[in-house]
Amino acid sequence: ACDEIVGDCPFLVMNSDNYYPVEAYRALAALDGPGLVAFERDAMIRESNVPADRVVQFAAVRISPDGTMLDVVEKPDAATLASFGREVFLSMNCWRFDRSVLDACRRVAPSVRGELELPDAVRLAQRESGTVFRVVRMRAGVLDLSSRSDIASVAERLAGIEVRV
Repeated sequence: ACDEIVGDCPFLVMNSDNYYPVEAYRALAALDGPGLVAFERDAMIRESNVPADRVVQFAAVRISPDGTMLDVVEKPDAATLASFGREVFLSMNCWRFDRSVLDACRRVAPSVRGELELPDAVRLAQRESGTVFRVVRMRAGVLDLSSRSDIASVAERLAGIEVRV
C-alpha cells in the first residue's frame, strides 16, 4: 500500500516535534535525489532550545568530501564524536527519500532499544541498494517540542514570526 501512496515521487520525512528552518525544506526540495539536512552542532547549541548536553547526544553525520553521507551514528560516545573533528554535523531526521528507502524500512531489524530506527534503514539502503544521500550542511538551529517544558521556549522564539498561508 505504501508504494501506491509514494509512487515514483520523492517525499520528505521529518520529526513532527521539531520546528525546522524554512531553508531546510527548500534545500531538500532542490535536491535531485535522496538526501538530508545536517545541522552544524555549534549552531544547534547557539540557536536551538536544546541544552548543549542533550545536543551532543544527537546522531552525528559523517560526510564525504564530495558532500554525500558516509554514515549516520546514533548517540555517538565521546571517542566516536571526537573522531569527527571540530566541525560536527547532526541529523535531526530531516530527509528527502525516494522509493529505495521503503524496501529498507520493510527489512530493517529492531535496534538494541527494540525500535525500528530510520538511520538503520538509511544505512541498509546505502549498503544493499547503493542509495546515495546528499548532505545539505546547515548552520542553523532546530526548535524541539519533545515535552511540555519546551513549549514556552519555542513560543518565545517564534514570537513575532508572521504566519503566511
